[in-house]
Amino acid sequence: MTSLQWGLIALGAVLLTYAGLVALLVAVGRKAEARALARFVPDCIVLFRRLLSDPRISRRRKLVLLALVAYLAVPLDLIPDFIPIAGQLDDAIIAGLVLRTVLSAAG
Repeated sequence: MTSLQWGLIALGAVLLTYAGLVALLVAVGRKAEARALARFVPDCIVLFRRLLSDPRISRRRKLVLLALVAYLAVPLDLIPDFIPIAGQLDDAIIAGLVLRTVLSAAG
């Protein structure tokens, strides 16, 4: 198999897992949380796409934004995700700092 095929398989697995989590929340009666989760990823994709196409943001800031996407996509973290709370918190802090930097540069 080529790397493109492996990438498509991985993307499909991620999308199925995402859909399964949303369906699980609906099944246990947490529809508001399911709706919020279902909207979160598409909203993030729209945000990143608009930030990358915004002419007010410098190329350097766009590279920082792309580095954030790569950091979040790669399973290697500063603090491993299996450590409760701290594992996810480092991702959230880094994402918040990068978005703050990029958005402040855009005015």
